[in-house]
Amino acid sequence: MIIGDWLAATIADGAQVSAEVNLGRPYETLLISFPDLTNDTKITVKVAEETGDTPYELHSFDYATGRNKVIDIRSGDLAQFFAQVPIGGFQFITLYTDKAPSSTTWAIRVCGTRS
Repeated sequence: MIIGDWLAATIADGAQVSAEVNLGRPYETLLISFPDLTNDTKITVKVAEETGDTPYELHSFDYATGRNKVIDIRSGDLAQFFAQVPIGGFQFITLYTDKAPSSTTWAIRVCGTRS
């Protein structure tokens, strides 16, 4: 298995989209590490063929109803969550949410994997 570097896909206070992330090469699967979010937050992964292209929606999950797809790791007051999303050979990804963070920045990290 080939595992890429963990890269920032931060969603800033008041925003609903990360900057485009170049994973460095095409990957089959995207791992997403994110902080505790509001239960009904929807996360959407969009992909593009080339950098700067208009991204299109590939996969989305609702934080509450998609809990069976989310790994919950807690240590004391700290919580971190992980999701695995198939991206089918894309290299350029952007994350979107249906709710903007308020008074905080969501420190989301992504990592590509392939067999």
